[in-house]
Amino acid sequence: YADNDYLGEVISNLIDNAIKYSKESVEINITAEESERYTILKVRDNGLGISEADQKVIFQKYERAAAAKRSRRNGASGFGLGLNFVDQVIKAHEGRIFVNSTEGEFTEFTIYLPLETPSDKHNL
Repeated sequence: YADNDYLGEVISNLIDNAIKYSKESVEINITAEESERYTILKVRDNGLGISEADQKVIFQKYERAAAAKRSRRNGASGFGLGLNFVDQVIKAHEGRIFVNSTEGEFTEFTIYLPLETPSDKHNL
């Protein structure tokens, strides 16, 4: 069970970022699969990538310094709240989000949403 509106905003934010930090030709792959315990969503692009150092801070509120360097339009728009919002929504769903990226090649966000949350177990 999940909040459709908030998760829609999460996916929209990840797609917007993939476009914003892309090369001239944008390619975005979105996949969903289910494991024994999780729904796993992935958003992968062929964009500019994120350095290892920046991957450690991109979910922090107001984090834009690294984003400005990555934008193909010479500066990122926004306030640096998008990925923090994404992180907070996923945590509110008792899930986890991870980023994997190689500069100049790709960025992939992987979201794990539990099929059954600990609070669900108390309601059974």
